[in-house]
Amino acid sequence: MSFQRRTQQPLKLMASVSSMLSAQQALRATADGVGLVRTELLFAGSDEEPSVYAQATAYMRIAERFPGKPVILRTWDPAEDKVLQFLAARPKLPDAGAWSWRGIRCYRNRPDVLDRQLGAFLQTAELSKAQVHVLAPMVAQIDEVAWFAERARQRGILRVGVMVEVPALALVISHILSMVDFVSIGLSDLSQFTFAASRAIPEMSDYLDPWQPAVLKLVDSVARSCAASDTPITICGVDGRSGALVAVLAGMGVHGVTLPASRLAEVRQFMSRVSGELCRSAALTAVSCGSAGEAKTAAYAALRLHNGAGGQTLM
Repeated sequence: MSFQRRTQQPLKLMASVSSMLSAQQALRATADGVGLVRTELLFAGSDEEPSVYAQATAYMRIAERFPGKPVILRTWDPAEDKVLQFLAARPKLPDAGAWSWRGIRCYRNRPDVLDRQLGAFLQTAELSKAQVHVLAPMVAQIDEVAWFAERARQRGILRVGVMVEVPALALVISHILSMVDFVSIGLSDLSQFTFAASRAIPEMSDYLDPWQPAVLKLVDSVARSCAASDTPITICGVDGRSGALVAVLAGMGVHGVTLPASRLAEVRQFMSRVSGELCRSAALTAVSCGSAGEAKTAAYAALRLHNGAGGQTLM
């Protein structure tokens, strides 16, 4: 396993943003950038597609607060809990179908909608001093990556990436890295799609434990491929309650982790106390385990922490 990229640069602790309030919180928390702007939440419930001007204005208000830092803008990702009427291109789907009709699938047959959002992204990149990146969600096939990357580059976008949240894409990741400038793993969705376990069902929580070996192995596999091709990789959907998990991700070679702004200070403090060597050891150990509990216990041991009463605990 190669950790060359990890040792060359410190792990970026970034924040997720879905409103101006969360952007301000990220700024106060001195985030290393914005790892994910959930653009659909900025316009949630919109009956009409916002104009390019309205979009660019909203994105600029966020980007201008992070000069010189990465700001990753995600294209529309509507879902049942974040409805965009102007992308409701199909009749109401049954619960199972709601999983399927998201992200790039909503506008692959509406390229004009994507083009207008890309135009707003480009204005943001040109007018702000942030390092604007553009990211497509719910990508599952190689041809989808090629379609999106070509369309974004034709419109002048310089930093183009895709989200790895569908296991199908993780399994063919080596075939798409030459098409993109970076990838971002969506840990929450990767977990629920791997285990066919909806986040909306409390009884599924055990399946969605981020320490599940199946998910850790998928993340590790993607990180290895990215290291081999020198492709930057970030990860979002990490709630930040376990600094040990962030350390494991860093040990796998992830370059940036996106967290809630409220968790940044604690995770930053924790990461300042663990070495790259310990992170690598924790990653190797956790990936080799057979259950979520074993992986977490092994990682804590590798990081020289105590996971229980009577000793040092992590957050």
